[in-house]
Amino acid sequence: MLSHADIWRAIDRLAADSGTSPSGLARRAGLDPTTFNRSKRLAAGGRPRWPSTESISKILAATGRSLAEFANPGAGGRRLPLIPGDRVADGGCFDAQGLPAGGGWVEIEFPGIGDPHAYAMRVVDDARAPVYRPGDTIVLGPRSAARVGDRVALGRRGGGLVMGDVARLDEAMLVLHPLPAPGAPLELSRGEVGFLHRILWASQ
Repeated sequence: MLSHADIWRAIDRLAADSGTSPSGLARRAGLDPTTFNRSKRLAAGGRPRWPSTESISKILAATGRSLAEFANPGAGGRRLPLIPGDRVADGGCFDAQGLPAGGGWVEIEFPGIGDPHAYAMRVVDDARAPVYRPGDTIVLGPRSAARVGDRVALGRRGGGLVMGDVARLDEAMLVLHPLPAPGAPLELSRGEVGFLHRILWASQ
């Protein structure tokens, strides 16, 4: 039997497996983008709110998944390296192509995901609270193409990690709305960007 938490976890993982966010998954299925927002998961007073069977049917059709695969989101899982956030920030755990390199990391089991170079990052400080807090796990895709509106982790050349939402992305310039709070956009030339990894899933 699937619990309320199981259902929403399965939706989050289906979105991550499809290389998108829950709102992106909703759009892909022809639903309102806010259908699977976290604010929709509990009603007033904390009463659990369940997604409709129609919504689930539409996202399964849009992703080509069966109900059995949805009900068992761990099927087809693989192990991802789990890298502490401070190691990601200093850039020392990536090769020249911006892909995870090295070893000695803990690994975690995660359902099949499209990016073969995906890795997990453990948040180690509260610099981006309340969006991400120490202990949260974030799955990132180095080869998952980022688009305007996507949430990403950006490594600056020479070190330093910025997380935020892409406002502009072209061959010359990247504009990011950095986390944790909306503020002045960060503008960087592409030459200042060491790596740009799309956030596929977060354990908030």
